[in-house]
Amino acid sequence: MMGLSIAARRHSAAAAAGAALLLLAAPAPARGPAQRTGEVACSQAKPLPAPSYDSFFVSQRAVSDKSAGWKLTLSKWSRLGSPVMQFTFRVLNRSTHSASHFTLTSNGSTFFAAQIDEADLVGRGRALLLTRAASSISGAYLVRLPGGGIVDHFLCFRPTISPGHRFLAFIKAFPEHPGPVSVSEEYLVYDLTRGPDYNRPRFEPGVTYDAGWPIYPPGATNAAGENLVADLNAPVHLPASNRLFWLDKDNIAFADAFEGTVSLVVADLAGGIRHPAVSVTSLMGLGVLNRPKCSNLSPAAFFVKDISRIKGNPSRLCLLFRTWEPACLARRSAVVELSKAAGPTEAASH
Repeated sequence: MMGLSIAARRHSAAAAAGAALLLLAAPAPARGPAQRTGEVACSQAKPLPAPSYDSFFVSQRAVSDKSAGWKLTLSKWSRLGSPVMQFTFRVLNRSTHSASHFTLTSNGSTFFAAQIDEADLVGRGRALLLTRAASSISGAYLVRLPGGGIVDHFLCFRPTISPGHRFLAFIKAFPEHPGPVSVSEEYLVYDLTRGPDYNRPRFEPGVTYDAGWPIYPPGATNAAGENLVADLNAPVHLPASNRLFWLDKDNIAFADAFEGTVSLVVADLAGGIRHPAVSVTSLMGLGVLNRPKCSNLSPAAFFVKDISRIKGNPSRLCLLFRTWEPACLARRSAVVELSKAAGPTEAASH
């Protein structure tokens, strides 16, 4: 199919640029010199605050945001009946000093929320509301100010807004489905300064696409339901990091596990969501696990719990690791260097 071939070319070019990352912390025994060097360097990194979707579910807290032109505050919330919730926001136009309110009521279709996790002002006269409909699935609602009209909405996992409030990165949600299936994760980005049509790929006519442009894995198109895999024995992509980590306003990093390999993925969105520069590198050579001691574990049985830039040296990244078996962890951290940015990849025209 033409759409899939375009997407495959788009991501194969990015994967070919995967050598862009140079590992600085070579494999070493636990507490060896290379590991101690990595830990010292990582101590200079600045961890990001915990994402709002990690807050306690069904425990609404006050949320607000302000910019040069607006201030948005969740001023009141109440339960009208299970599972119907109502949320009232106060909107202050800081230019005219006029205040108004709008109310959103969960209706199970255009707005479905048990709580509001986050409110972010984006673009001109718009706000992004991140909600949770259930303990693990989030909703993203782009609304106009001051009236609160919904511009776009979609469900997602692990949504994280960029520091400049231009992009929202997230993992693709999966629809209701009959019978047992596997889910192969897709990592997507939405440009909050653009409209709904721009943020839905159009790789192939007649195909329905969900919100967000794919940045990983290779071949992903974000077609509706394509992350469902009927063959339960087929390999699938799984998140291998606690979250998606914004390194700055344009660069995002995360770890993904596929076919026994944990990889670090870094996407540069300076050229926009349709032309990301994506680099991929395997983390399997770092000696994260003590294999002689824990030979029963898969070599890929570890997670990246934090990715951050080294203070004063933005080309270096600090990775912190964890595993379900702490005694099997051979190293807690490693440092990598982004030695060369990958060039823009090919994207479908629209």
